[in-house]
Amino acid sequence: MPSSKNPNVKSSISKHIQKYLNDNNISKLQFGKIFNVTHTTVNRWVNELCVPELELFPALCELLNVTIYEF
Repeated sequence: MPSSKNPNVKSSISKHIQKYLNDNNISKLQFGKIFNVTHTTVNRWVNELCVPELELFPALCELLNVTIYEF
């Protein structure tokens, strides 16, 4: 599994989430509800300030249609 401390991982997660939000025309609030997190948390993911908790990665990968290694 890629290290969540790697800046490339943060950037990749951010890009995938932003693309999903844009392609599906949903808000950070709506996206956050899917993972039971706040829109502020999603904003922090998008702004590369932090990454999702590891237990969210399988569901996140499934929703974004990426593999864990693409992050």
